[in-house]
Amino acid sequence: MSTILQSINSEDFSQDKAIEINGEVFDLPKRTGELDNRISEIEKRRTSMKEYDFLSEIIEIIFGKANAKKIVKDGAKTNLDYMAKIYVVSLDLIYEDKIKAEKEAADKRLEEISPLIDKIDKATPIFNKMR
Repeated sequence: MSTILQSINSEDFSQDKAIEINGEVFDLPKRTGELDNRISEIEKRRTSMKEYDFLSEIIEIIFGKANAKKIVKDGAKTNLDYMAKIYVVSLDLIYEDKIKAEKEAADKRLEEISPLIDKIDKATPIFNKMR
């Protein structure tokens, strides 16, 4: 029989998340392939878009058309820094589990190579004297 090294359950990733914007609470979508594809497509076009157009489309993808109109109620007169903050914070929350898992994996790799880095660090003065 194999030894179970780790257990992953989809229920652990079903927590609903929301964000408060101007006193109103908006649900955030779950990170799915569909959402990721839509975000990736617009991010590919980002360099050829005006910032307002990019941010308003991203906000619409994240919150839906009706909620995006509530959030960006002044249209092109809406402060871009406000919109950018919504974009960054929303994506950080949506991608939170992925970012956490990647950080944990990087920390584990760093922990594994740390003894080697320490040895190299201790040997560096010796190599420098040999030059």
